[in-house]
Amino acid sequence: MKVAFWNVNTGKNSFQTRLDTFENWCQAMQLDLLLLEEVGHTLIGDKKIETLTGMTAIGYVNTLDKNNNKTTKQIWALKNSSNSTFTAKTQTLRPPDPQQIRAGLKVTITGTKTFEIWVIHANASDKGGKAAVMHINELLMRPSGENLIIGGDLNCKIENAGTNAVRPHSWQSALQQPVPLNFTQWQRVDGAPTVGPNSYLHLTVNSLISYKAFNTHGIIDYVMKGKNQTVVPLPNCEDYTNSKGNIVRAEDTWIEILKNFDHCPVVYNFS
Repeated sequence: MKVAFWNVNTGKNSFQTRLDTFENWCQAMQLDLLLLEEVGHTLIGDKKIETLTGMTAIGYVNTLDKNNNKTTKQIWALKNSSNSTFTAKTQTLRPPDPQQIRAGLKVTITGTKTFEIWVIHANASDKGGKAAVMHINELLMRPSGENLIIGGDLNCKIENAGTNAVRPHSWQSALQQPVPLNFTQWQRVDGAPTVGPNSYLHLTVNSLISYKAFNTHGIIDYVMKGKNQTVVPLPNCEDYTNSKGNIVRAEDTWIEILKNFDHCPVVYNFS
């Protein structure tokens, strides 16, 4: 089962190149399940999220702020329309600190093996991220957590998350050379322009990219798994053939993601 998590930080009023990049990526990846964080609430009205993804929505929930009030940002779960065994409902993550309580979604998949996949967006602070990851580890160590997979924007560097965390791969894994991602969040900052190639940014010799420098924030988007689950990272971008019959390289899609977003998708196979 091919599953992706992405903090898209987008809504109906997002500029067109961002929406186009998102739509093209969804077309390329052919996912079984897509879990999105920071979806703008204005996206709901015309159901455009389903049009953009080419998938069927199975549920969404508003995230909470530090005072446990609903925000205008949402978490969504979407499935491949041919699969009818997915259900979603609200799942609350409750660390000891009341200000770190987070609303998420629990997706249950039934078949030859039953999965429970939670997607959350941890409080956007070092304290919030560490609290979320500590509580996730506690959940996964319980007998009821052995079959759990919990992922999303955890706001805690993967190096501090423990052995239950599974590091995601870059698009370069498509070259039969699995390459762990160097970062999943970034911001553009004043400084010398970044010009490819740059191996740290996963830009190869074929890259043509030039704009402000990157301040990378490490790996904060990933999954954590119970001991009974098998989770294998997959390339986060793939080559695909567009509607005009032209082949679009995975690296070109990656470049568009760098230009238009501040987080990248992470993709896994669950079995």
